[in-house]
Parts: sequence; structure tokens; C-alpha cells
Amino acid sequence: MLRHSAKARSTDHPLFQTAKTMNTTQRFTLNPDYKAEQFDDEVLLYAVSAGQGVYLNETAFLVWEMCGRGLSAAEMAAQLEAAYPEQQEVIGDELAAALDSLLENGIIHPAP
Repeated sequence: MLRHSAKARSTDHPLFQTAKTMNTTQRFTLNPDYKAEQFDDEVLLYAVSAGQGVYLNETAFLVWEMCGRGLSAAEMAAQLEAAYPEQQEVIGDELAAALDSLLENGIIHPAP
């Protein structure tokens, strides 16, 4: 997850421009059923009750953690851009892809 390349700035990705999906002020909550286990460069999020597990790379794990801290999508983008200044051109797409994947797998939910 989060390894494709693109040339969009953080808020240029369509995910940030489609109000029905998400906007830059959107915050997320974690699904409390998922627990994290770290293995080398990956993290396994698993829900014992659902018998489901998802492997995340380091960047996707950072996004999951930021969701747990209540950061908005724009705040996440800013923190990722500060941490990875050499990748500022792709962070918007990568963040959007990570959030999409976490949402689709029921690992995070839009906060009310």
C-alpha cells in the first residue's frame, strides 16, 4: 500500500475534492476491533472477531496512527510532507490511497 507514483500535491487528489467522499477537514475514528502487531518493515492490523488481517507498510501505519490521534486529512498531509519533504509531489495521492483502503476495509470510519 502507498507505493504508486503520481504528480499531485496533497489536496489536488480527487478524494480531497469530492465532498461525498471526504474533504480536507475530515477526521476519522479507528475501528476498536483492530489491533496492531509489528513485523520488520510492516505492521499487521488484525481483528480476531472478524478473522481479518491487513498488512500496512510504514507510511500506511503512520496514517492509521494519525487517524487514531484525531488529525484531519489536511493535518495528516502537512505532517507527512514535513516528514518526507522529498516526496511532497506524491503525498496527496498516497494519503488518499491509504485512507481509501483503510475505509474500504472497515479499519477506520469517518468521524461524526
